[in-house]
Amino acid sequence: EESNLDLRGCMNNTRYSDNFQGSYSDALFRNSSDDQAIISNAENTTTCVNTNATQNISEANLSAEPSEKEWNNMIAKTVKYVATADHSELLWRVKLEDRNKMITENYKTYFREFSITLFKKTNMKTLDKLKHMQCEYENILELLIGSETWNLPQRHGMLANILSDNKTNLLNCESLIDTKETQIPLDLIIWNMNIILQNFFNEEKTPISQTESSFLNLTYSAHDLEHMFADAIKLIEKCDTEITEVYKICCAFVDYEKKLFGDMSKHEIVASLKIPTIAETFSKLKRCMELNKVYEISVFIELHTKDPIRFLKQHYLVSTVFLLNALLIYLNEIDYRELYVHSDKKNYMHKRSEMSKKAFYIGQLFERLQRNIEGNDLKADFYGVLNCFRYHFKANTRQGNRNTLLLVQIPTLIAMVVDKSFCFTEKHFKELASFILYSIKNKDCGCSEFYNDKFEYFLEKNLSSFGSIYKHVKSFVKDYKGVARRNSKIIKMSWAFQNILKNLSVECEKQLNKNIQLKRLYILQLYWISTFQYKCLAFYANHDNFCMMVSNIHRRIELYYD
Repeated sequence: EESNLDLRGCMNNTRYSDNFQGSYSDALFRNSSDDQAIISNAENTTTCVNTNATQNISEANLSAEPSEKEWNNMIAKTVKYVATADHSELLWRVKLEDRNKMITENYKTYFREFSITLFKKTNMKTLDKLKHMQCEYENILELLIGSETWNLPQRHGMLANILSDNKTNLLNCESLIDTKETQIPLDLIIWNMNIILQNFFNEEKTPISQTESSFLNLTYSAHDLEHMFADAIKLIEKCDTEITEVYKICCAFVDYEKKLFGDMSKHEIVASLKIPTIAETFSKLKRCMELNKVYEISVFIELHTKDPIRFLKQHYLVSTVFLLNALLIYLNEIDYRELYVHSDKKNYMHKRSEMSKKAFYIGQLFERLQRNIEGNDLKADFYGVLNCFRYHFKANTRQGNRNTLLLVQIPTLIAMVVDKSFCFTEKHFKELASFILYSIKNKDCGCSEFYNDKFEYFLEKNLSSFGSIYKHVKSFVKDYKGVARRNSKIIKMSWAFQNILKNLSVECEKQLNKNIQLKRLYILQLYWISTFQYKCLAFYANHDNFCMMVSNIHRRIELYYD
């Protein structure tokens, strides 16, 4: 189509020179590591160019011959946006005529947005929208960085203000559910994000951790600690225990264990207490996940089965056993198939809300479990904000989400975070937390290129983890007893994704292409979903047409990475 940029081929079927690609990578994607440099000095994005917003780039009336020098100079002088993916390896696909258009005054300020679209056919309206989205994201990032010295109430106010526009949109189904219920997810997310940010910024302990538990009026003895443990489990089994109470109980266990056992080794403490062992609870969790398969919990068990107490923080033994048993109780109460028992929409939406909330609570327990492992606090921070994002994605029904790859992108990033090869930094955490706040704030997920680019930015930091993640997936699938299923269509889908993964692996061996690597990560999620089906969907998405959901996501992946 003449009015669009035709970027699907490359000029003369050759790439540009190595020097050209180097200048793009070195200049366009330079970044400073300190917080002040995280916020880019990009031009004010509220000012639009003097062109029709719907005009396509290729509609520019250009007569001048393209200049290689001007093109390279434009790239060299372009400063990278904050938290945007490196698409320098795709520069070869930009045709000569399109390079000529991009170096004009009207369009050169949109080169970064053009990169976000993978240099594909793009109209000015989309580029302008991407510019505004990036500006809003950077404003949130600046606010978050500035809140480092704030206390809990101050930061709560900031988070509530950022997300205030979304009060009635997180569960956009007021006609189906009591409107009071629509605000619950947002309140939970704000509270949890606030606690995570407090942990990240190394402030004083949260007040809920300092609140004395009713258990602490007991004398210090192993016998009383065992009774404390039994009483705490009974509280969880009642199913009406707030997550804040669970946190208080964990803190009480840590304090009690420290005062009772002092410098005694972890192995000696295990021998002194008559409570379930971690190994015993691992076995129960494995059996429990025959009904609900949770990737991160499966990986945690696999990583720590050989020596489950080796990596525990000192005095966190009882707290860890308690959290594992709490996970066991919560997981046993989730049955995704219950969503579809009742046909009327009101019951469905209520069950959907409850299912999403239970999955969120399980994520909160797992986040707390990660904090019990030595050196895992930053990993717990990452997982915590992603758990909030997953809850947001599951709880809302907005049409815009159906045009994104969030269903596979969120669990892919979670898989990277919980992997033993975790290599993200504090800078990445600030960028991710801000992106999640931005995503929750917005009423729709229009311009899916923006969301795809942000996820690629984080995923490209640790693409080498694919081998480890794939190894885990193959191990879990191999142990899965429900391979023989009735739905032949789903069986064929699972086999098809397995074959696609093999073919993509062969392609990766031939050429180290980032897009192929990302595509492989996303297809791996579809392989996981099509294998475990409703046994894993409580932690993915609410959808009553499984085959349609997976097929649509697969089609989007193929279109985006064509």
